[in-house]
Amino acid sequence: MNAAEAAKLTFNDAKDTGYIPDYSDSVEYTMTLVDIADIDGDE
Repeated sequence: MNAAEAAKLTFNDAKDTGYIPDYSDSVEYTMTLVDIADIDGDE
């Protein structure tokens, strides 16, 4: 999985579990990845 796929998966999980208050499909969101670990050559 590349960083963009990981970000999308993380965002969708946060959205689905209610961690994004007042989520709206009509709003554009930006996700910033921090602390990416390199495990077995993959981020």
